[in-house]
Amino acid sequence: MKWTQVAQEDLEGYARMAHSIDSLQARIGALELTYKSLQVGRGEHLGEVKGGVRTDEDRLLDNIVERERLALNLDGTRRLAGLIEKGLDTLDAQERAVLESFYIKKRKGHVDALCERLCCERPTVYRLKDRALINFTRAMYGIAEY
Repeated sequence: MKWTQVAQEDLEGYARMAHSIDSLQARIGALELTYKSLQVGRGEHLGEVKGGVRTDEDRLLDNIVERERLALNLDGTRRLAGLIEKGLDTLDAQERAVLESFYIKKRKGHVDALCERLCCERPTVYRLKDRALINFTRAMYGIAEY
């Protein structure tokens, strides 16, 4: 397996993970309010549908299942984001800045900006990126390639 490729994908998805954590929390909160609303209104809709199951009960069950699935997604996303943060914490400030610039906060002209910031030329920035990626990969997965 190419662990450096996995590391690159994790770093590229890191910013989106933070956004998805906020979105998942908001969605779960909205579903909790909907669930409470459905519980309050349960006595109002007593009509049955095919199979003898009430529509309000179906909505309650769907709500519960969706909240549980989203809660699992939230937990997994938090864990992965935490692991990535721990991996980044093992790097020195320069290595972290290079990886953030290349993968997490990538902007147009990021290489030139790094050259200026680090007072070096482009080939040096790319060597720093490669070294930082190897160090991050080893911190995350224990090995870079096999």
